[in-house]
Formats: sequence, structure tokens, C-alpha cells
Amino acid sequence: MRQYIGVIVKSFEISIKQLLIYRTTAILTILFSTLFIIAEILSVTVFFQFTDSIAGWGQSKVILLVATATLIQHMYNFLFIMQHEAFSYMILEGELDYILIKPLNTLFLSSIRIFDLPSLANMIIPIAMIRYIYQDFSIVWYQWVIYALLVILGVTQYYYISQLMVSLAFWVENSESFVALPEYLFAFATKPRAIYPKYIQIILGYGVPILMMTNLPIEVISGDETSILMIYSVAVTFVLKKLVDLQWSIGLRRYQSAN
Repeated sequence: MRQYIGVIVKSFEISIKQLLIYRTTAILTILFSTLFIIAEILSVTVFFQFTDSIAGWGQSKVILLVATATLIQHMYNFLFIMQHEAFSYMILEGELDYILIKPLNTLFLSSIRIFDLPSLANMIIPIAMIRYIYQDFSIVWYQWVIYALLVILGVTQYYYISQLMVSLAFWVENSESFVALPEYLFAFATKPRAIYPKYIQIILGYGVPILMMTNLPIEVISGDETSILMIYSVAVTFVLKKLVDLQWSIGLRRYQSAN
């Protein structure tokens, strides 16, 4: 465990150094992402000038959904996006060798190397929105605990789905389009799942749990009965982990070292 903590600390130190080198790019990234988040929340406010609800969801509930989805997205980006975007290059150039020779879990090392620090800054606004909007709900402390756990679970699911796409680089030479697929699908997650046709709800709610990642925490905050869905979400996470581990193991057998 101490070795893994040491890797995380060292990765964070390297990330800070990279941020200082490319600080202008980092500032612009934070600025544009912040403007995008604000614009999305304002669009919800404008929309509710013409209606009272979306699929039975009021304005506060939809804003909380947008903020939660944004938080999950940036938590994933902070932890994993840098590695996932570079993974195809590592396979093609044989740079995975440097990970395979280390006496630690290779999947962990390939996933946690550089942190995207601008994404850490971009979590401030959604957290502030969640803190502000919670006043519109009657929430007890354990609901917040479950909410936080479900957000972490959503980030974990996002990571596993992205990792399944990323690891296709072991078999597909030009796999960049697969890497972006989870992000495209996640665009659906900022809306209440009830607005989508039933087949979309089934595919993106239960098959690939994009909608569940964001909708389920809000339903907990709203006091809806979600026990079965929470159990299902945990089970889906376990299945995704097993699939990722199996794919990684098979992929490493196919990998051809540069040396």
C-alpha cells in the first residue's frame, strides 16, 4: 500500500511541474471549462422560464443533475483522462514497457501517472452549485453520504467504461475514436433519463450505465426509493471491473514489447 501511495504522491508532484510549464494553457482550459459550465446552468434557468418541469423534474433537481454530471466528468478527467488519451501512443511506441517492468499492478500504473490539475479547479463550480441548491431539498445526513458514495461509484464506472474503450488499442491500431466514445455518450447524462425513449433508458441506464451514474444520486437526494437500483449499480461496477481485468490480461499477452 505504501508503494501505491508513493506512486500517487510522485505523480501529483510531476503534474504540478507540468502545470507550471504549461500554465497559460492550463489557465485557458480552466477559463473555457468554467464558461461552459456556467452557460449550461444558465440554459437550464432560461428553459424553466417556459415550463415548470422536465419529465417531472423541477428546476432545482435538473440543476443538481447538471452539477453532479459535471462533477463526475471532471473527477474522471482529473484522475484518468491524461493516461487514457496517451494510451494508444504508448502501445504503438512500445512505451508500455516502462510500466510492465515495475513490481506493481500494471493496470493501476497505466491509469495513475499524470493528474489533469485544471480539472481539479473545474470541480469548484459544480460543488458550489450543489452546496447552494441543496437548500431546496429536505436532506438528512445519510442521504449526503449515499450521494457522495454514488458519485464516486459513477466516476469508477466511467473509468471502467473508458478503460474498456482505451484497451482496444491492443487490437486496433487507430483506436482514438473509441477513446472519445464514453465522453460522447456522457452528453446524455445531463438530462433526466425519463425524457428518453424506453430503449435508450435500457441501453444507457442498465447496459452501459451512463444515465444511472448521474440520475441515481439525484434520486437519492430527492428521497425516491432507489435501493434496488443502488444494488444493481454496485453489481454493474463489479462486472465492469471483471471485464476490464480480463481484457487487460488478454491484451498484455498480445502486446509486443519495443525491446
